[in-house]
Amino acid sequence: MACVLLAALALLAGGSTASAAGGDDGGTQSARLAELLRHNPVYVSDQLPREVPRSTAPAYAKLAKRTGVPTYVLVLPDASSGRSLLGAVHDRLGKDGLYVLVGTTGVTDARAFGVRAPAADAATVALYALPYDAGALRSFQEFVGAVAQGPERAAQRADSLRDAHAGDGKAEVEDLYIDRTDRENQSFLTGMLLLGVPLLVLLTGPYVRRWRHRRTQGTDGKGVSRAKAVSGGPRAAPKGLSLTKAASGAKGHSLTKGVSRAPRARPNIIELVVAGVLAALIGFGAPQVFDQTIDSATVTPTRADLTARLDRVAAGLRQDPVYTDLESPQLLDPASRKRLEAEIKAFTPGLVYVAVVPQLTDDESGGDAYAFAAALHRRLGKDGAYVVADPLNGDIDLVNYGLPLDPDRLGYQLPDDIRHEDFDHPADDHRLAQRLDKLMTFLGGIPRSDASDTDTLGSGTDATPDPLYDNALPALYTGDFWPGLMIGAFGAALLFGLITSGLGIARLVEVRRRERGTASPGKPTTAFDAPAAPSLAYLRRTAQRELTTLGTEFAVESADAAVQAQVWDCFDAAMLLTDGDPDGFVDKDVPAADLAAAIALARTALAMLRTQQTYAHCCERNPMHGPAGRGGPAARGAAARGGSAARGGRRRTPRPWLCEACRTAAGGVEPPGLTLPKGGGRIPYAQASGALPAARDGIPQLIVKVREYASVQ
Repeated sequence: MACVLLAALALLAGGSTASAAGGDDGGTQSARLAELLRHNPVYVSDQLPREVPRSTAPAYAKLAKRTGVPTYVLVLPDASSGRSLLGAVHDRLGKDGLYVLVGTTGVTDARAFGVRAPAADAATVALYALPYDAGALRSFQEFVGAVAQGPERAAQRADSLRDAHAGDGKAEVEDLYIDRTDRENQSFLTGMLLLGVPLLVLLTGPYVRRWRHRRTQGTDGKGVSRAKAVSGGPRAAPKGLSLTKAASGAKGHSLTKGVSRAPRARPNIIELVVAGVLAALIGFGAPQVFDQTIDSATVTPTRADLTARLDRVAAGLRQDPVYTDLESPQLLDPASRKRLEAEIKAFTPGLVYVAVVPQLTDDESGGDAYAFAAALHRRLGKDGAYVVADPLNGDIDLVNYGLPLDPDRLGYQLPDDIRHEDFDHPADDHRLAQRLDKLMTFLGGIPRSDASDTDTLGSGTDATPDPLYDNALPALYTGDFWPGLMIGAFGAALLFGLITSGLGIARLVEVRRRERGTASPGKPTTAFDAPAAPSLAYLRRTAQRELTTLGTEFAVESADAAVQAQVWDCFDAAMLLTDGDPDGFVDKDVPAADLAAAIALARTALAMLRTQQTYAHCCERNPMHGPAGRGGPAARGAAARGGSAARGGRRRTPRPWLCEACRTAAGGVEPPGLTLPKGGGRIPYAQASGALPAARDGIPQLIVKVREYASVQ
């Protein structure tokens, strides 16, 4: 009995094995994929036309030849294959070689069977050496390159990349492609630079030229506020002194007002050329820098790519009302399939078509089961209930075309226990066979209707797939390029304002420094700084300030009689030249020569008050420099020539009276003499009308000339 029992068990086991093998042979996913590889070592799925079209198969085949070993490539949807798929396919195919599984983002698995190839290391290199957006074909290319380098080099690269991506400080690989937001930013930046940079050149060029001219000529320019004058002042003569101003009398001179001609505030030819060159460089250079034209590695599918899967499924449904996808896990065993086919034949209201096919976002229908069913209906040209069952997530959808089923009872969605698997008790096969049986029972219980209802269950009338994604980037000179132009103009104006403000502050500081004069630390100020080519505005403002300062210091300073008398003479002569009202302010119609003479007198008087000594001369080269003494490079040269002439019996040349700054001019270079504005040009002060030329003869002579000039006895 024991022997009989063992024999029976052996027969049962052999029968079960034979049955399983018979059912598995040609029916499992691995068996079908192995059969496909038997005809072509590279197979690209037709379920990913939006991401990896079948038309890219020749590119994969060309790369596979570079590995140096027999290579079998499967390009399948990511969720339709497990880690053991390559081993099962190899067992079914029975050929040694390098087996590679590629998904939508790149190489997902690689195995070497009977050949020397660094499959695992090459897969690691393809994973870590490229960014996420590299695409499947680029990833396979990197994989092939690592295999071709040999096991040792591939292992070194793989270890290096693992270390770089280990821990918290993971090495980030820069994306290969920009997105549409990046392109909008590039367009905006291009527009901003294209208008902003040339406009900034055209605005700042003329302004900087004028600023440099004013700085070189010592003029001030707009933006400098006029110093406020102190009303009144010590016009009354000090005790013991008397001086009467004539009640009438003309000054007897005329001098045309004017300023040094500055460059026009318009762009010159150089600035126009520079602006044009910059605009051309930006306009032609931006497309070279921002040269990307696509935002992903996606290849545009052909019409054949988009219809391949539909044609395959439609052809299968013409032969059998139940079609299971050959690339996906097989969830219907032979018994379940036969039972489902029998239930479909027994369904008297009409035909039922069941397509067990994955619904992916990268397929021709964009993952829309209702669009997929509508496309199948158009290809088959037959009314019926079209059932789409997804073997990857287990979802079931139904679309009714023309069957006389009561629409009120059919509703717009299948019951949840049919449409979705029980998430509380999931199963590897999603219990798809049992739920399809429930679906047929549900359809059999729906009352018949007199009229056909062609509404699409669960999706209304929407049976249009998502449009194909166009990975072409917008042109650079579109979109935000136009707002960029406006912002560029605004930015140029803003930067121009900042530049003018900075240069204006710098000019104001320099003007104030010049106007304050220079003084040695610890010593009274006896020398003053003054430009060689002052503007009329500078002269008027400086005269007002110096006279106001002199009036204030003269009122509080104590001085001996000689100093006090000479200070008063200088002060009164300056006021005669500038304040004819008198109202304590410099008159607006005072000529430039009179303003310069008043400044020379006021500064000489200030030096007397501060040093408590009298001065007979001011600087001959520029009277506005203040008191002067003999000496300096020019004086020494003149003295040497005069000494030689004296020894020869000729008359000695007198040495000039110069201020300290002019005497110690750097390198013995003769400083420029004072010139005054007249008309559109300038004249030396010695040629000016009025009392100013008398400054070369000394302060007393200048005061006398002023009184005569002002008709005062």
